[in-house]
Amino acid sequence: MKLQQSLLSANPTLRQIFAQTRREKPESMNEVQFAVQFWSTSSRLALLRAHQAEKAQQQGEYNVLSEVKTKNVDGKSRLSLSKEQIQLIFKQHPLVRRAYNENVPPLDESEYWSRFFVSRLFRKLKGERITDQDPIDVKLDKYINMDEELERGQQSAATHVTRFIDLE
Repeated sequence: MKLQQSLLSANPTLRQIFAQTRREKPESMNEVQFAVQFWSTSSRLALLRAHQAEKAQQQGEYNVLSEVKTKNVDGKSRLSLSKEQIQLIFKQHPLVRRAYNENVPPLDESEYWSRFFVSRLFRKLKGERITDQDPIDVKLDKYINMDEELERGQQSAATHVTRFIDLE
């Protein structure tokens, strides 16, 4: 009923048809019977489904890696990352969180982020092409292949189903 009311409030033409049909309904038909009959037509069911799908739509998260920009301060390029941006990076790219957790105690946090943003791992996650001229970071670039290995492992785990009943 909530979905029906929402659709009626969002669609003025349908609301007019509903009101007019309600006024013209036979007196022997009660409100529940009328509502069931009104909404049971295939075109109105399709409208309800489309309205439900539209209400369920949400705006996706933006790619935070493409939003991070460097600024030149006193001839040096500086990054300014907020805690929210870092949390979004970790949420969107769990591999970056893993690399951070495994490398930050030996590395300083600011050193980690400055190395990350010039690494091949960053370029790959950002969707850029990696060239031979890109510098290699031994600590961070080893995670490039781990991402692909994790995906393959998850795919093989999802496709492997143990046989517990053999119908043959």
